[in-house]
Amino acid sequence: MGARGLSLLVICLLSAQMAGAQTLSEAEAQSALAWQQLPLTSPPPAGKAPQAASDGMKSPWAAVGLSLLLPGTGHVYAGAPGRAKAFFGAEVIIWSLAVVFDRREAWKDEDAVNYAVAHAQLDPTGKDDDFLERLEFYQNREEYNTAGRIIDPTRPYLPETPDTYWQWDATANREAYRDMRNSADVADRNRTFAFYAALLNRVVASLDAYRIVHGHNARTKQERGLKLSLDSRATGADPRILVHASLSF
Repeated sequence: MGARGLSLLVICLLSAQMAGAQTLSEAEAQSALAWQQLPLTSPPPAGKAPQAASDGMKSPWAAVGLSLLLPGTGHVYAGAPGRAKAFFGAEVIIWSLAVVFDRREAWKDEDAVNYAVAHAQLDPTGKDDDFLERLEFYQNREEYNTAGRIIDPTRPYLPETPDTYWQWDATANREAYRDMRNSADVADRNRTFAFYAALLNRVVASLDAYRIVHGHNARTKQERGLKLSLDSRATGADPRILVHASLSF
């Protein structure tokens, strides 16, 4: 073979090698494109655990604590806005009634004292509740001292001084005074019941919020695990079957 033939042989070998390299590059590109179409999620970086808030779990005790502070807030945390409105609305109503009962007691007590000043010549300065209660049952100080010795011989007399004097102008007025005092006592009891109702509302809200969060966590745990789904593409120039995989921890 001459020099010219050898040159032609070398040129043919180089052309064949370049054509093969080009064909291989196209095949690798198509393979890479096919892998990119697979809906696979890359695993999280090593050493980084998923955050607790991202797994859908909630703390039942956080819901309880929020409900004890303010009923309704625990249900907002638990994802139950409807029940949150119910418990918060009940809280508003209870405390509104407590304020109303407190004001009513103060008004009735003040009305009773003013009534005794007008109809029993009472000097209200320095009078405690025990002294004001005596005016409900006795027409005057002398009747109290006399009856007191019969009912309870050890009970001390009220001294005959100006600050212990009273004299009802009519029995009906004394009874009206007693009714005012009784109305004040009823308002005081209702205010106490409102405080207990507020406490009960917190307890019920806490238990209900705990139940909702506990059920939410139980459902979330059931939804965890390996899930597979198929996506078949039997038509077109590139038929394939894609497998969708998801794994929850």
